[in-house]
Amino acid sequence: MQFLWKRSLSKFLTVLFLCVLSLPCGEVVFAAQSTVQWSDKAENEAGFKIERKQGTSGTYSQIATVEANTTSYVDADLPPSTTYCYRVRAYTSDGNSPYSSEVCSTTPTQQYRLSVSLLGNGTLTNSPVGISCPTDCNEDYVSGTKVTLTPNPLSGWKFASWGGDCTGQGSICVLTMSDTKNVTVKFSR
Repeated sequence: MQFLWKRSLSKFLTVLFLCVLSLPCGEVVFAAQSTVQWSDKAENEAGFKIERKQGTSGTYSQIATVEANTTSYVDADLPPSTTYCYRVRAYTSDGNSPYSSEVCSTTPTQQYRLSVSLLGNGTLTNSPVGISCPTDCNEDYVSGTKVTLTPNPLSGWKFASWGGDCTGQGSICVLTMSDTKNVTVKFSR
């Protein structure tokens, strides 16, 4: 969307898009960030004011100003699974341009990695679907997901024991993904 600036400003400003990026998670505290990008078609702005509101019905407040000729802003260290809306306007010593169109997005949900190792001859499947070891032994799951792991020994082998985060469980292991998990499945003849 484009909008005209005040009479003293003769060009346009266009907000192009908002993208949401996730930062590394797992052992570290999860954070997300939103990147607001726009096209600067003006020649006389002093800078841009970025405003944000939480949710689609929240109240906007200014979170940053950036210098002239800047075309993006990174809003870092946001919590997961939260919707934010942004708008941008240019300013000069004479005043502010009208606001850009609102752009909203939701930060990613926190996820944790489950990694599985096999010792001996067998396979491992799980529910919800994701891991099919030995072909695919790593998967990311949303925080709080209950993952059920089922060992499947090959002919002439049997399930022996669990290691890692499944140690001490019976023939089926159930994990709640609250952090990074590592599991070893041992098969014996």
